[in-house]
Amino acid sequence: MRHSLLMLGVLMSIKTVLNGAVDLPLSWKVESGEWRIEGGSLETEQPGLVVLQQRPGVRFEVEFEMNYRGGVTFFLDQDQQNVFRVLSYHPSNRSKEDGIFYLSEVDAKSGEIFVDKHVKTDSDFRPDVFHKVRARYDCSGIAVYFNGNLKETAQFRIDPDPRLAIDFKPVEKGDYLKIRNFTVTPLEDDKNAVLSLVSKNYETAQLFAAHGREIRTAPKERLDTSGEGVAIKYAFGTGREFEGGFARIPAEVAQCARIWIEVEGDGSGNLFFLTVIDRDGEHHLVAEIPLRWEGWRKVGVNLGPFLELRKERTRKHWGGNENQRLDFPVTALDVGVARQNSRTRDVGTVHFRNIRFVN
Repeated sequence: MRHSLLMLGVLMSIKTVLNGAVDLPLSWKVESGEWRIEGGSLETEQPGLVVLQQRPGVRFEVEFEMNYRGGVTFFLDQDQQNVFRVLSYHPSNRSKEDGIFYLSEVDAKSGEIFVDKHVKTDSDFRPDVFHKVRARYDCSGIAVYFNGNLKETAQFRIDPDPRLAIDFKPVEKGDYLKIRNFTVTPLEDDKNAVLSLVSKNYETAQLFAAHGREIRTAPKERLDTSGEGVAIKYAFGTGREFEGGFARIPAEVAQCARIWIEVEGDGSGNLFFLTVIDRDGEHHLVAEIPLRWEGWRKVGVNLGPFLELRKERTRKHWGGNENQRLDFPVTALDVGVARQNSRTRDVGTVHFRNIRFVN
């Protein structure tokens, strides 16, 4: 069956629920492989890829039933960014009576691994029957459930415009994939703002420059608060591996679950970042976003993972009492841009506006 006929079958038979209860049957596209519809399920035995064309936003749940033998990957990515956030299953032995779920984030160009978690399905897995899978993607955090049981959670770098795809790679002859009852449900946007930062808040911001461990006050002309939001004008030294500039904005926040912010990307590939400073002066790097887009996008940051006590020490927390946990109230927010690597743009301008702390 060729792609054009196959695409029609997929588009008419896979139910995707977006915006509450609106069916969008024309949202799937076959990019490779030979797929078919049998008994209400999408099936294949060949390597292939199907993509959900309508992007689901940054807070949503995916639910489906899966009957499979072989390796199957469900991923979120941004076309230009080449960074994959992957939920994948692979058999752990040739009998295929158990397998491993992976949650990972890998730069497809450099091979750098940012997140690498895995867990065995063990007794939950049965071959030749449908299993229920649910994944909740809440801004930068993801939780995966297999047959109703929570299997793993992970925190990714944020993608402001992810897409969903299913990629099947058979391991050996006889492998197959069957998917049915696939739904995507957006989670309700946060409406209750604890604090909204407006123009007068931005006017009190201080701009700093960072090079290695050195932090110093930056020239005032590189921070423009005269408009609706804030413009950070950066100029990095040519060839330096790390350099950054950030605006520190006072923000007294007693409690919140997320941060929303609108960012105008410049397509540079540099990192837009957010750092929250808590009551004890500890800094928490809550977001790192490669600026691989141009124009305005809304970005959400899930603070949940930063409220938990951690046994291991990470580079995302420093200073203060160094307990590796965000302790309210928040006292300030650093918003900035840093060099991703020596190959990204040295000079540019990044705008941001409409910062909201919400529950």
